[in-house]
Amino acid sequence: MRSMTGYGRGQSAKAGTGVTAEVRTVNHRFLDVSVRLPKSVTSLEIPLRKRLGERFSRGRIEFSLSLDAAGARTTLVSANLPLAREYAQAARQIADAAGIKGTLKLSTLMMLPEVLSVVPLEMEADLLLEAAMEALEAACDAADSDRQREGEQLKLFFEEHLSLLEAAADELETAAPQQPLQFSSLDYLGHVDGTYLVFAAPGVLVLLDQHAAHERILFEKLRASKAAGPEVQSLLIPEILEMSPGDFQRLTASLDLLREAGVEVEPFGVNTAAVKTVPALLGEMDAGGLVRELLDAIAEAGLPRDEKRDRIFIRMACRGAIKANHPLGEEEVRRLCRDLDAIPFASNCPHGRPVFVELPAPLIERMFKRT
Repeated sequence: MRSMTGYGRGQSAKAGTGVTAEVRTVNHRFLDVSVRLPKSVTSLEIPLRKRLGERFSRGRIEFSLSLDAAGARTTLVSANLPLAREYAQAARQIADAAGIKGTLKLSTLMMLPEVLSVVPLEMEADLLLEAAMEALEAACDAADSDRQREGEQLKLFFEEHLSLLEAAADELETAAPQQPLQFSSLDYLGHVDGTYLVFAAPGVLVLLDQHAAHERILFEKLRASKAAGPEVQSLLIPEILEMSPGDFQRLTASLDLLREAGVEVEPFGVNTAAVKTVPALLGEMDAGGLVRELLDAIAEAGLPRDEKRDRIFIRMACRGAIKANHPLGEEEVRRLCRDLDAIPFASNCPHGRPVFVELPAPLIERMFKRT
């Protein structure tokens, strides 16, 4: 097992110049490489970036390179002899003209502008690239080792906690009530972030996802009403929808399915339709947006009619369900519990997410290291 997070440092030296490379990696869905180089070696970015792309398949990769020429001769002092002669000759001419005795000292001459110049010595491009590549490989190898160590630590962590979860699962299985949980009999304690309702019962703490619970309730009510049709609410002013030809064709082919679900839509000109009713139990909502979502839900070709109907009900239930981060009053919580007790299946929402989670007392004790 290997982590996506790691750090590596590598070094190389050529012609007395040291090259240090550093690589940092973190998890990322795609490969994202950033390269930082000294201005004097920016020409190396393309080959270095290419090699990093070969070493890593994904993740955010930060690469940096630095040069260290300590102990190496990196500069050359050059004397401009013709200019020095001209300075000396000019000094003598001035002295003769002014009647001044004396000579121009060498130290003074050397300080005159442009007599001496310091020229940097540059490493040959091939040697520099070779050194940079060696440092890059060493840094990548070190980062891989670091990621491997991190992965092993994560593996040990997961194995340790997996055994804890497996033991908890065994306890859940043995402690699970033989009869379905009666939500209306639980003691309501409060909520977390206006999303999860907290209940207590003897020996167990129950967390309930209010959106998933209400979504399941609405789905079951819509399915139960498909024979006679759900109660509908008429729009005071029909909502006019302008659609693409493809969507309009899909709409006209699905009018009866929508009508069975409580959504009455009529063609209203070229690629235009009028929404007249929506199911009453969904409350107030954007009728046009609902119709578009329902058409998207059944857009897949070859779906059986029953599956199309269920997809319509699932999308409606999700649209009409209580949202997360929406605190409920205690009476609303009690009504939600009574509705959950009245439906045949309350463990999961129509999308498959759990509606509630039970935390038995032994598991809570273990979480607090009391056992």
